[in-house]
Amino acid sequence: MELHVKRTDLTIEWLDEPGLGSAPPGCRVTHIETGVAAESVMFSNRDENRRTALYVLAERMLSLGADRVVVEDNGADAIVAG
Repeated sequence: MELHVKRTDLTIEWLDEPGLGSAPPGCRVTHIETGVAAESVMFSNRDENRRTALYVLAERMLSLGADRVVVEDNGADAIVAG
């Protein structure tokens, strides 16, 4: 079974904390229906953190029984796990 996840299926939160000065522009992504979430603060680039969080989310969603998870990322290359 292949699970397709669209942008409208997700909540994306930016974890910027301006009061900390040098905090990375982190991102948390949550699949609304299942509550499965992932976050990334590894990079100094917001887009890299978003893509990494989406990839981790796709990997975690494999545990829901799908053989493959495809996350559509607003016109960018889809993220595929499995």
